[in-house]
Amino acid sequence: MTYKEKRSALVAKAQKLIDEGKITDANDVMQEIRDLDAQHEESATAAANLAALSNTMQAVTPIAPLMTGQGVLLTDDGNALTSTDESGDLYASKEYRNAFKNYIVSGTPIPDKFKNAAEITTSTTAGTTVPTTMYEKIITKLESYGEIYAHIFKAAYPTALLIPTLNIKPMASWVDEDKGSDSQKFTTDKVTFAGYKLECKTAFSLFMSKTSLEIFESQFINLIAEAMVKGIEKSSLIGSGTGCPKGILTETPPTGQAITVAKTAKLTYNLICEAEAAVPAKYNAVWLMTKKTFWSFMGIVDDNGQPVARINAGLNNKPEYVLFGRHVCLTDGYMKDYADTVTEDTLFAAMFDLSYYIFNEIMGIMVKRYVDNDTDNTMLKAVMLADGKAVDINSLVTLTKLAAAS
Repeated sequence: MTYKEKRSALVAKAQKLIDEGKITDANDVMQEIRDLDAQHEESATAAANLAALSNTMQAVTPIAPLMTGQGVLLTDDGNALTSTDESGDLYASKEYRNAFKNYIVSGTPIPDKFKNAAEITTSTTAGTTVPTTMYEKIITKLESYGEIYAHIFKAAYPTALLIPTLNIKPMASWVDEDKGSDSQKFTTDKVTFAGYKLECKTAFSLFMSKTSLEIFESQFINLIAEAMVKGIEKSSLIGSGTGCPKGILTETPPTGQAITVAKTAKLTYNLICEAEAAVPAKYNAVWLMTKKTFWSFMGIVDDNGQPVARINAGLNNKPEYVLFGRHVCLTDGYMKDYADTVTEDTLFAAMFDLSYYIFNEIMGIMVKRYVDNDTDNTMLKAVMLADGKAVDINSLVTLTKLAAAS
């Protein structure tokens, strides 16, 4: 099991314990997560440092390296390019990490031996690959910053390929000892992913001062991860599907799962019961709403006078919001707040099993340093190619406040 898989499993385990009120057990699991993070970071740093100490660069013609099937990088004459980490990853080596830092801080060109052919022939427009160790930390930060991103399903399918949804969310069936399963009994839909460009730009001031490699990487990771996660989460919820991923809330809920609140009505206990009843039992749906909307639910109590909403101490000292026992993902900036009176029909809350939303990354993060001709500022642009869509909307339940009498 990989580091990311172990971490995701532990996070899910801790969240389950918190939902069940087992805070002591959850704290033990959270300590496991901290220990795992520390071990992973130490391992990555040690591997990069060892590679830098043990490997010496051979004199090679500055031309694009090629990756072999065994993960070994070769030059055009077939000689091995030795500037890699112990896994054979050129872009994880300390030499490349320093070259990347020098490019970002001072504009020093990345040596050709670290580029592919496309980057050499189109050097004025091509981006520069983020070092592997930094990319892994950016992904970890994305899950830390973005609660929605942490729950959705991540994949890396090729573009323009029709993918059966049963391959994405596989199913199992019981079969006779001498027979295989009957695939004809399953009805499969197909999805295809495009390669939309997610781009974030930032001024250069954070990187102007001379810093150590570790401090530079920490600043870069925090800056890029925070910007990227906002773009990913916004499109995952409300993206139009044209030029960007298609958002969950732009889908049409199944019959009976689009719940409305009349113009003169308010939030009630029965409304939450109606929403809960509409979610099929097989889905592990979460609530999607803004923090202000959540607090609108806080005053509602059940028949025994117990609040239906509560706040627990959660991971990383962040509060965990729970409504009727279900986790609440806060969507401030992406959804509108609940109000008793609205001027237009307003979708203020929804429920959905986020594991059925696929975020498909076509290309990892590339960066480019350039000068803005209008302001003369040095800018940094990070680009990712990705797409996303819901492959099963049967868990989607929406709550909409009506502006006019029905």
